[in-house]
Amino acid sequence: MTKESKHIILSLTFLLLFLSTVFSSHKTQRFTSSDDITELVIASLNQTISKVNLSSSNFSDLLSRLGSNLSHRDRCAFDDCLELFDDTVFDLTTAVSELLSHSPELHNVKMFLSAAMTNTRTCLDGFASSNNDENSNNNNKTYGVAESLKESLFNISSHVSDSLAMLEDIPGNIPGSPEEDVGFPMWVSGSDRNLLQDPVDESKVNLVRGGSKWYRQLHNHRRGRIRRS
Repeated sequence: MTKESKHIILSLTFLLLFLSTVFSSHKTQRFTSSDDITELVIASLNQTISKVNLSSSNFSDLLSRLGSNLSHRDRCAFDDCLELFDDTVFDLTTAVSELLSHSPELHNVKMFLSAAMTNTRTCLDGFASSNNDENSNNNNKTYGVAESLKESLFNISSHVSDSLAMLEDIPGNIPGSPEEDVGFPMWVSGSDRNLLQDPVDESKVNLVRGGSKWYRQLHNHRRGRIRRS
C-alpha cells in the first residue's frame, strides 16, 4: 500500500468519525428538544386544568348567588357549562396522561385538546343564545354574567391552543389532522361525525338547553366509551 493510499484511507476514517459524531449530536439534540417541548406542554396543560377548576368554581358560585333570578334557560346554560368544565378537565387530564406514557400518541392528544377547546366554545354559545333571546326577562343580568366570565373561557381556550401549537414542533410529529376531524375523539364513528356536522336546527338546540337530559346521556356515554378504550 502506497503512502498516498494510506493518507486517503486515514482521511476517510476521520471523515466518517466526524460525520458519526455530528449525526449522534444532532439525534441527541432532537430527542432533548422533543422531551423539552413535551414537558412544556404538560406544564402548560396542568396550569390550564387549574384555571378550568377555578372557572368552574366561579360559575358554581355565581349560579348559587343568582338563584331564582335566573330564567330556566339561563340555569340550563350554567348547568351545561359546569358539565362541560368537568369534561374539559377529563380531556386535559387524559391528554397529560397520554403525554406521560412510554409511547405517547400525539394524534390522540390533539383530539383531546381539540375537544377541550370545543367545550369552551359550546359554553359561550349557550350564554350567547340566552343573551339573544329578546323575550328573556333577565337578559341584562345574564349578559353581565357572560361578560364577566367570558375572559376566563377565552383564556382557557388560548392556553389549549398554545399547547396544540407546541405539539406541532415536536420532532417527528405528524402534521395536524384535517379540519373536519378536529374536535372529535377517535371513538366517534364517521356517520356520527357527519351527523354532528349537519346544519343545526335551532329549535332542537333550544329543546336540549331547556331540558338537558339528552346532553347528560351523551356526556355519560362519552366518558364510558373513553374509559373502556
